[in-house]
Amino acid sequence: MHQPLAEMKAHVRAASDHMLLMWAIS
Repeated sequence: MHQPLAEMKAHVRAASDHMLLMWAIS
């Protein structure tokens, strides 16, 4: 079953994790 909300949550989570990583190593 397609769950757009879950996909959006996963995308936001990945994006925030990526930004946090970039901030941490900068």
